[in-house]
Amino acid sequence: MARKLAAFVRTLIAGLFAGLPGGAVAEDPTVRFMDHDLAPGPPMLLARKSGNVRGAPSLRGPKIGAIEQGERLRSPGRVPDSPWYALRRDGEDLGFAHDMLLVPVIDGSLDHDLDGHLTWRGATCRYRVAFVGRTMAMEAPIPTTDYDVLLKCRRDDRTVHVQGFMFLTESPFDGGHAPRFQISLDLLNVNDLESPPSVVMIWNQAAGELTVDSVTPEDHTAMPEPSRRAAPRVATALSAAVELASTAWTETLWRDLLAHAP
Repeated sequence: MARKLAAFVRTLIAGLFAGLPGGAVAEDPTVRFMDHDLAPGPPMLLARKSGNVRGAPSLRGPKIGAIEQGERLRSPGRVPDSPWYALRRDGEDLGFAHDMLLVPVIDGSLDHDLDGHLTWRGATCRYRVAFVGRTMAMEAPIPTTDYDVLLKCRRDDRTVHVQGFMFLTESPFDGGHAPRFQISLDLLNVNDLESPPSVVMIWNQAAGELTVDSVTPEDHTAMPEPSRRAAPRVATALSAAVELASTAWTETLWRDLLAHAP
């Protein structure tokens, strides 16, 4: 968990609370809400801090309610050319809240395990991604979803079992409003390493693309080429993350795993 938080915080500090309203858009482009027209915006929002809900999209609007830090709320859209989101709670119109209180949020949970195949350094591998649960990083009110990753790889009549831990930030990794989420995958059963092989990736949900951001350590990982994959949805982004990360693992890593294989 400490490794996960360290990787997350390093990326978070780079751009905390940057960005403009945007992200996965609501389906209806023309919505009327409490006498105001709305533009498309993220369909689900997370309260990153507690604050007031107002009856009009202005700091002078009457206070008609409140939101609590960590609360997830539906949004039919945002007021055009302004920092105000419209909010609904339990299907009822709630009011307007300033975007400094809110960030887009996605659901990273899985209804079933993800199974797939990949080729790594001449080895044929089968992998499985299993949803573990959801946690909240202590350093910032941004939830992550956690996954166990298991690989079974065979090459030259030898079989290696690889265990990994992966997480996805359910809100933008930089604290902003652009729908860019961090996915990190660490390998856990590599012996004699002070830090596990780790690949940090950024999923641009709007562009439907996953990109490698950084890899460590140098002798066991290397920036892959190409370093991006198509990923239009959460499930495809998670599968793409395993497959893309494997292209960053080096021959040295394979030899180390093989040397300690039973």
